[in-house]
Amino acid sequence: MNIHVDNHFHSDGGGGGESSSYDSATQVITHIVRDWSPLGRKVRMSLYDWCIDQLLKDHNKIKIHYGVRARILVPGAGLGRLAMDIYKAGFTVEANEISIVMSAAAHNFLHRQSEGFLCPFACDFPINEVNSDFRYDKVQYSDESSNDTQNTEKHSQSLSYTVGDFVDIYSSIEKKDQYESVVTCFFIDTASNIYEYIVVIKNALKSGGRWINVGPLQWHQNAILHPAGNELRSIIESMGFDIESWTVDDEVVNYRHDDSSEATRYTKYEGYKPLRFVAKLSSSHQFFNQEEVARETIIRLRKSINQKVKITVK
Repeated sequence: MNIHVDNHFHSDGGGGGESSSYDSATQVITHIVRDWSPLGRKVRMSLYDWCIDQLLKDHNKIKIHYGVRARILVPGAGLGRLAMDIYKAGFTVEANEISIVMSAAAHNFLHRQSEGFLCPFACDFPINEVNSDFRYDKVQYSDESSNDTQNTEKHSQSLSYTVGDFVDIYSSIEKKDQYESVVTCFFIDTASNIYEYIVVIKNALKSGGRWINVGPLQWHQNAILHPAGNELRSIIESMGFDIESWTVDDEVVNYRHDDSSEATRYTKYEGYKPLRFVAKLSSSHQFFNQEEVARETIIRLRKSINQKVKITVK
């Protein structure tokens, strides 16, 4: 498993849009519980397994007919569990993450160098607690069989992890038409401008490739646009994607872990009803000129937005 640190970082209205709180110790612990502990298993089954099921529906046909393993891009990879699970399902995976803190933690988990116990509930604000005795309950990590990971090393697929800004890296000509699928999980609402993310995803996908998404629409505080679900669907379709499926969950999925099998800890929970969709990139539609690199399109978008902001201020 290779990790590559790319030199593309910026903080001025770029695509990443993650706040500094994303790099906090509390966020790292939250992601450890969800991605690498038994407590997060039900959440992973709901979110990650669904993504893998969508990939298998489409790309098993490619492997059977052509003997080619599909190449999958996973932006906003965090601690890398989704990327690892897709890799174990038989795909070549490239994970991407802007946070150096998350990437450093992911390195240890992906190389099976982290195991132990955490007290994640001690990091929660002491409000809405049902019983203070639960506050220091321990959670074991890592919830991963090293034998399962070692078995995948005999196969021809690979897993790589690139550290850097998603928009800057994947809007380049080098990344154009490189991936059969892009999988976004709890990612698209981190966009400062959702149009940029869609342009980049379109740049990265091969013609006929699929974009698989699951997660909420809790737009980042610095987001320029805050489209509702129906508006987002219209934007995606207008930019050359055919929607194959589009649903919103009826049941709430907790962000960190599912507590249905344990004693009630809190009188309030943070949960979401994720938006799930699969969109296929049309081979006929062109949002930008064939000769134009996606990065140039993004520059045009940013200039247009800046001009509108100046006009509004005046």
